Amino acid sequence: SPQAFSTIRWLVADTEGILEGVDLPSHDTPAVQRVVLLRGPGDAVRPPQHNGDRIGYIIATATCEDDADAAADAADAAGHGHPVRAERYPAGHRHHR
Repeated sequence: SPQAFSTIRWLVADTEGILEGVDLPSHDTPAVQRVVLLRGPGDAVRPPQHNGDRIGYIIATATCEDDADAAADAADAAGHGHPVRAERYPAGHRHHR
C-alpha cells in the first residue's frame, strides 16, 4: 500500500492583542490538505505559551516526508506577509483569559 507523510504548521501571533485577521495561504497546492483557523477577528491572542494560544494550522501530505515538509513550509510562507494581524491592547484595557 502507498505510504503518505503529513506535516503540520501552526499559525501563531507575534504580539499580544486583539486579532484583526489572518492572511491565509492559498489552498491551490494538492499537497495542502487543510488550512484551519481556530480563532477569529476580535479574539484575544498572544505569542504561544500553551497549546491554546495557537490561531490555526496548515496540514500538507505527500508521498515522502521532504515533499510534505516543503509543501507545508511553502503554504506557511505564502500566508506570512503578516499572517496574524493583532492590535495591541489599548491603554487601560483589561483582558481576562
